[in-house]
Amino acid sequence: MPLVTRNGVYPYEYTSSWSKLDETTLPPKTEFYSSLTETSIEEDEYEHAIKVWNHFNCRSLGEYSDLYLKIDILLLADVFENFRVICISTYKLDPAHYFTAPGFSFDCMLKYTSIKLDLLSDYDMLLLIEKGIRGGLTQASMRYGKANNHRTPHHDESKSNTRIVYQDCNNLYGWAMTQYLPYGEFKWVEPSLNGLNDLNDTSEIGRIYEVDISYPQHLHDEHNDLPFLPYNGIPHLSI
Repeated sequence: MPLVTRNGVYPYEYTSSWSKLDETTLPPKTEFYSSLTETSIEEDEYEHAIKVWNHFNCRSLGEYSDLYLKIDILLLADVFENFRVICISTYKLDPAHYFTAPGFSFDCMLKYTSIKLDLLSDYDMLLLIEKGIRGGLTQASMRYGKANNHRTPHHDESKSNTRIVYQDCNNLYGWAMTQYLPYGEFKWVEPSLNGLNDLNDTSEIGRIYEVDISYPQHLHDEHNDLPFLPYNGIPHLSI
């Protein structure tokens, strides 16, 4: 079982013609190199390929290819069938009846919350909400950064201490979709800031503002690598 319950290895780029499938020996380890990932397989992975070839008495690379595909597909089928069982028992919905995971999760949300979503029929409201969509820019695009502290080479004590911190923030979209979100009774109101400070993230009634923001000149250089409030647009005088 250990031979067929793990990912197999295959010389994808080596198998460039039908005639290669008639070869009667496993290609050497160097032929398992991938130019896509710029890596080769490890020695233990190649040994695994040899064991699979010998155990199943493969007589050609074509038979090894068929076996590789069968193992890969059956493992994937087992995983998906287990996923189906969990989803059906939890949500009483079958993911096999959906084209995408977002479509399935959306129906799960509707069924689990029993929420009734209003149809947004006001075109101007729709445009206003779409203009407020943010996302995409989640990283500081500084090409070169240099730390200066007692743990770095050539520490300059005459300068302030600086450090480079790596942060990997996962599931940003998933987290946002679990927060309080507007779902109905949309209406236009007169612009006002009265009562804004009384609102919080869990208030029953929320507001959407369209605002003009001035970005102070003295912050441009400091915020250049990760500006606040990014949006899709063509900068002035860029064309």
